[in-house]
Amino acid sequence: MVAPAILRRPDVERLTQLSKASIYRLMAAGRFPAAIRLGERAVAWRATEIEAWIASRPRSHGDGIDPAAGKRGGAS
Repeated sequence: MVAPAILRRPDVERLTQLSKASIYRLMAAGRFPAAIRLGERAVAWRATEIEAWIASRPRSHGDGIDPAAGKRGGAS
């Protein structure tokens, strides 16, 4: 199966794990690929740009942060 050349918002949300509000906030700040207009009320994103954005994100390497507690690990 060939991946689509464009992605609609639900697919972008699923792939990036970002909410609709976060996507548009990052776009407004110039930190997320711009959407392309498909019609009066329809937008999409180029799959290659979303894939590149995901690849550019830093990876977590056991930084000692406990995601459940939101704090660094170790004694309190």
